[in-house]
Amino acid sequence: MGMASLRRRHMLIFQTVMRARSITEAAQQLGISQPATSRALFELEELVGFPLFNRSSGRTTPTVEAQNLLPEIDELLLHHDLVEGRIKAVRTRNEGTLTMAAPPGLVTSFLSRAVARYASRKRKVSIRLESHSMTRIAESVIRQEVDFGFVYSPTDLSKVRAIPICRSEIVCVFQPGHRLAQKRVVTADDLMGERIVTLTDNAMTGMLIREALRPEQMDAIIESNLSLTAPTMVSEGGVVGLMDSASLEGVFSGLEIRRFRPCIDFRIFAICSRYRPPSRTANDFLADLNKAMK
Repeated sequence: MGMASLRRRHMLIFQTVMRARSITEAAQQLGISQPATSRALFELEELVGFPLFNRSSGRTTPTVEAQNLLPEIDELLLHHDLVEGRIKAVRTRNEGTLTMAAPPGLVTSFLSRAVARYASRKRKVSIRLESHSMTRIAESVIRQEVDFGFVYSPTDLSKVRAIPICRSEIVCVFQPGHRLAQKRVVTADDLMGERIVTLTDNAMTGMLIREALRPEQMDAIIESNLSLTAPTMVSEGGVVGLMDSASLEGVFSGLEIRRFRPCIDFRIFAICSRYRPPSRTANDFLADLNKAMK
């Protein structure tokens, strides 16, 4: 037999015998018979090609070579256990890294809560959630800088793999007691004379909102690329908001929300590289997110 046949079992038995200074004691610690322990030591000596123990008058004592070998065996077993633990953690998805990017409106809404839920269960997973523009998100995914990006449609998905997450639509948001509270659905005409705040983290959605409004309402629009700015301004009064429903989830729950017409709806996708499959940790998070969104 050659060194390639050296197994962890041989090393562990050798280490235990060396520490216990007794084959009988080592066998008890390992939970195996004394003959099995002695046989494993003979096998190990065959593998290494030189004696590891002197056997005389019923006593077994380690050779100088065995004493010199012990620190190396200790280190090998330590690294083996570390690697085995890491493999187990990856297999059970309890360790790993997860990096994601999303527009501000999604970062501060359902994604933040999804990350918090996941992090509470996977305490050894390192997580980073970044806020970027749609263009920057797509670039980060293509360059494989993040595991997942989250984007609105319509957008160019030709260079990435896209996974549908949920649908969203533009809704009208205002303070309780506002005149629009009497409406079940708010139209563009209903917003005449109102100051309107919108998010600009989705250029296509912003364009669709402008197309839905009348030309004379353009000067009344206030745009912000910060997700909390719009609901904060609405809660202060004097303005109404046109925002996507997904970005409002769980944000400023005291505000009134109405569907907006003409309907501006779209989907939210998770995107990843076409050339690198997501890690087990990334797929685990996505499965967790999809389950929560149902």
